Amino acid sequence: MKGAWSTCLLVAALGLLLALLALLLGMRSAVRQDELFLFVWNTWHRFKSNDAQNPVRWNHFHQLTAYPGKIEIQRPAITEKTMVAFVFGQSDSANSGGERFEVPDERVVNYWGGKYHRAADPLLGATANRLLERQPADRRPVERHARAWFRALQDPARMPGPTGMTPRP
Repeated sequence: MKGAWSTCLLVAALGLLLALLALLLGMRSAVRQDELFLFVWNTWHRFKSNDAQNPVRWNHFHQLTAYPGKIEIQRPAITEKTMVAFVFGQSDSANSGGERFEVPDERVVNYWGGKYHRAADPLLGATANRLLERQPADRRPVERHARAWFRALQDPARMPGPTGMTPRP
């Protein structure tokens, strides 16, 4: 009887160790986004995106190209007060948050694939894996930089320096 319990505990410990190693290997692969990660990602989405109940689609760059409920709109009128902002790198952070954002009207648009959509999370064109590589720039307050650029729009002599971090005096 004692030999059966020790064998059972040994098998359970070995299974737990293998599961832990698989988890750590998967985490390492996801952080590095290596061949194993890409294989699992492509296999998962090959089955997931073929589901008729799930019209979410990605392109070969893993960018979101279709999402249910997206509202296509006409090209907005462009006036001298129109601001065009090319925003990079924060969509995945917003998409993985606890709340979704939607603008109340068509003043803020998401341009993707030659079409205009009312801006709402998730934004079309966002990479869907949500595994962002953190850089020091991600930790800086966005508001500080935005204020510097908006001041520069009012007074071009205060344009931020080459790093985009501090306005020139």
